[in-house]
Amino acid sequence: GAKIINLDLTDDEDKGMYQGTQKILVLVMIMVESIPQVFGYLFPATTFVSALNTFSPGNGTLLADTIIIAQVAFGSYLVFLMDEVVSNGGSAAGSPSSSPPG
Repeated sequence: GAKIINLDLTDDEDKGMYQGTQKILVLVMIMVESIPQVFGYLFPATTFVSALNTFSPGNGTLLADTIIIAQVAFGSYLVFLMDEVVSNGGSAAGSPSSSPPG
């Protein structure tokens, strides 16, 4: 590689540092992507905003935006977790049908 980050990925400690940093950056990028989507072009339904205004008068739009950000972030996090499962051997890892015969 370009040796921008001086880590030896054959060393368990450096590999753990790399993977931990990568996971933190994924979580940061989830928020960096979900917030502009909501404030840029995802507009909540007026009925939803009206319903939220009954709980907190005048703050229905902010509450709706916050709920949508949470939904987008949670969905992205689930995709991240599913990717972790697949990249660590797949969903069929360890099952008898995935083992070679004999």
